[in-house]
Amino acid sequence: MRYWGILIVGVLLLSVVSCAGSSESLPERQVSLTPVESLPLDGISVSQSGDQVVVTFAQLAEAGRFASLVVPEGYLLDEVTWFDDEHTLHLAVPVATGADFGIVPLPGYAGAEVTASARLVAGVKQVSQPPYGKFSLAEDFTISYLDEMHIVAEWTEANIGDYDLNGIVTVSDLTPLGQNFGAMYDVNATSAQLNPLYWVDGNRDGRISVYDITPIGQNYGSSISGYVLYAEYEVVHDPKGLFPTCRRNDTDRVTFRDGLPPYYRIELPGFVDQVWELAPTDIDGMMGEDPESNRTLGNTPNITVDIELDGIPLFDQSYTPQEEPDNPFEILRIIDDTDIVDSMEIDERLALGEVGDVYFTDGGRARIVNLPEGETVLLEAVYAPAVDLATGAAKSAAELAPADLQFTVIPFKVPSIDNPLHIDLAINMVENPAGGYFANLDVVSTRGTIVVENSTRVDFRTGTVSRLNRLLGDFESEAALGDMDGDGISAARLEQELDEDLYKVAWTLGRKFVGKISTFDEAGGGLMLTDAAEVTTGGETPIEGGLLVNFSELTIFGEIVVGGDYNNSNALDPSSLAVGDDLVLGVNVFNNDEEGLPTKYWANVIVRQLPES
Repeated sequence: MRYWGILIVGVLLLSVVSCAGSSESLPERQVSLTPVESLPLDGISVSQSGDQVVVTFAQLAEAGRFASLVVPEGYLLDEVTWFDDEHTLHLAVPVATGADFGIVPLPGYAGAEVTASARLVAGVKQVSQPPYGKFSLAEDFTISYLDEMHIVAEWTEANIGDYDLNGIVTVSDLTPLGQNFGAMYDVNATSAQLNPLYWVDGNRDGRISVYDITPIGQNYGSSISGYVLYAEYEVVHDPKGLFPTCRRNDTDRVTFRDGLPPYYRIELPGFVDQVWELAPTDIDGMMGEDPESNRTLGNTPNITVDIELDGIPLFDQSYTPQEEPDNPFEILRIIDDTDIVDSMEIDERLALGEVGDVYFTDGGRARIVNLPEGETVLLEAVYAPAVDLATGAAKSAAELAPADLQFTVIPFKVPSIDNPLHIDLAINMVENPAGGYFANLDVVSTRGTIVVENSTRVDFRTGTVSRLNRLLGDFESEAALGDMDGDGISAARLEQELDEDLYKVAWTLGRKFVGKISTFDEAGGGLMLTDAAEVTTGGETPIEGGLLVNFSELTIFGEIVVGGDYNNSNALDPSSLAVGDDLVLGVNVFNNDEEGLPTKYWANVIVRQLPES
């Protein structure tokens, strides 16, 4: 029975045959079989009658059968037709010595013998080369700042059709297609490139199907032995002066990963604002007939991110419990902070639009490009705990629902590409003696020589988040603000981030206020002052009526005696504040009259004043 392979293989062969024509009848036994990539020829035979050739494949092994048919000099195979090939994938592609044949079984294959019939014709054979055009596009090629005189170049090998990831496109790439045939995945997921199915899906439609055979034929024989980098259109040699710039077998710069293509990382002299390009070399170290056709232009990341998560078992993307999954994050993405609402429904949150392009390496490391410079956005990591974080009870994969996904959010202002940001986020889950878990979130933001550290704790049992008191080394001595969805950011802090963008930094830093507490809402992040006044060089300027001051989990609380330095206060547990307490505050005042926005007050420091003893 003829099957889908007839049409596909016919198109592939006819598209590469040139100068083909009818041949005279040829003597028998002028064709022969040789192995493909040292694979055995067991179960494969060839017969010839004049210019007709028949290749027979006996009962197919699970991995398939592959062979190279050697034909006389000056001849090609044409009109390949397959018989009794139901429930198989197969391919025949011209090569310099003749043609490569491959066939793999699919579910439903019952062990039938399969044959391929072809005709010898005169013609010019295909010449191998490195991948070119869309087949060579290293879509995650980025250039990051290392220091004033050096950059870091990173990318994932791209050779479309090389489904077995050995560096060359051959008929043996049918095997991964057969093994994954019919599988589906989310091709638009941020971490899709960490899913092995992504690299078997040649047409990137999210399904492993017969249509993924076509890229094998279109890019057949393309090989990669390394890459050449260009800076300002000039070749960059590796630090030892060698060519190409980075070789595939250089284990110091190339990481091989199960089910994923090699990942390249090399440090070179240069600057991020130069024009950087990347081009592959073939197995002989050559760049092909037209090197201009296979260059990829580099992107410069706005930020790079490293995330570590430990302390609890997680479900991976197929909901399988893993103590240390290679990539625990269902999503690592950037969302516009104006789109997020604290404690919103999980389906609504997952449906939020993303900004920028995120490229993973593995294990939670990412480079993020094409972000809106100067705007505040949220880095959002989503993972699936295998335990209930509020109670500590174990979950089963059968019970897991989208609502069981957990979010962690880090706000930041997008830097320019010539002033990139690196974020290290450590999420450490710690058992709460009262039940459930704490999440200790340690964030280190590095921009050039400026390093900012921030530590907060999420209490999933109580639905609160608090800042680390570095003087006392605990979280209990700081304000506990509401965080019912446990994403590590309170509604108050989110509002502050939004205000900074809304008021377009039309605010003044560190103005000093005094007053007495009339109301104090620790979980909501607000307090009302009576007898309020702004302290200026000439004294105090009274403020009519009450004054509403906002604070977040990053606000510092302290205690001093009257007249003491509020910038050097003793630690204070905010829960001990009471109506009537005297306060001195360091406040940022948000005011933008041009936009008609109301004045808002955000406290950096809140200090209780005690009477002198």
